[in-house]
Amino acid sequence: MYSIILLSYYSEKRIVNVFNRVSKALEQEQIPFEFIIMDDGSKDNSLNILQGIYNKYKPIVKVIKLSRNFGQVNAVMAGLNFCSGNYAVIMSADLQDPPGLINTMIKTANKGNRDIVIATRKGRDESIYRVITSKIFYSIMKLLSFKNMPLGGFDFFLVSRRVIDIIVNDIDSNPFIQGKVLYTGFRTEFIQYKRRKRPYGKSKWAFSK
Repeated sequence: MYSIILLSYYSEKRIVNVFNRVSKALEQEQIPFEFIIMDDGSKDNSLNILQGIYNKYKPIVKVIKLSRNFGQVNAVMAGLNFCSGNYAVIMSADLQDPPGLINTMIKTANKGNRDIVIATRKGRDESIYRVITSKIFYSIMKLLSFKNMPLGGFDFFLVSRRVIDIIVNDIDSNPFIQGKVLYTGFRTEFIQYKRRKRPYGKSKWAFSK
């Protein structure tokens, strides 16, 4: 089974759309899945909408509401602790990442016997400032610590159960999740995609530069 960890923060306008699109993509490939939807302390109507999704799809949905905004990295860590799949896919519920790419990630993991599949951005519909600062930050990470770190970083990825177990058992008060994933050293595949422009509002998270 595959756990889809959806990271939600002020997502009332898009969470249903994201949920439906991901579900449809997985159902078309007849892939068994569960959703772990993390609400990272949103103060809009997200929780009520998520409650509706949960009530309708209880067997395959878990909704976890954090007491306040702990940040996207901590939301990922909490989601990994609650997931029960043999693999987990981490994805932001902001409509910037194509749901159909999840199927490609799953096929890549199975075909190549990979524990980690990382979607790397070959382009992104974002401001020049954000693109430049992202490249600077991850270039430093690549130079100092992680030789296989993509220059644009990553936040859309798949990890196997043995990677999940290592990450959740490595207690760190201020984790760098991309570093944790790469540090495990398991076989990794990179696939490219172009990140879309956010259709609603601006990011309130500090996760990927």
